[in-house]
Amino acid sequence: RKYYLIIVWCIVIAILSLKKIEISEIPSFFNFPYIDKGVHFVMYFILGVVLCYEIGLSTFFKKIFVLFFPIFYGGVIELIQEYAVHRTGDVIDFVADIAGGFFGIICCFLFLQKRN
Repeated sequence: RKYYLIIVWCIVIAILSLKKIEISEIPSFFNFPYIDKGVHFVMYFILGVVLCYEIGLSTFFKKIFVLFFPIFYGGVIELIQEYAVHRTGDVIDFVADIAGGFFGIICCFLFLQKRN
């Protein structure tokens, strides 16, 4: 198995998380408080779903990997942001990453349970 979706989505997260974003680039209807927390949640929700889809939850090791990968990856991205010139790491962003990842995994798990 190649896990292309996981790789591509992790690259998308990295680019969006590390790119310098000018306020003028954001459409005005998206310019409201804490929108970035929602963006973090959605990006990691999708990561959780992609992890479940591509890796599955059939063994204990796979379940552990799928559960902990969003925490690890979100932490690494936040640490990199802390040392980037134009970005800053944020604990609340990290919490949004974890929440989104877990919620995506739970939704995927419930969908798979209902389907079977």
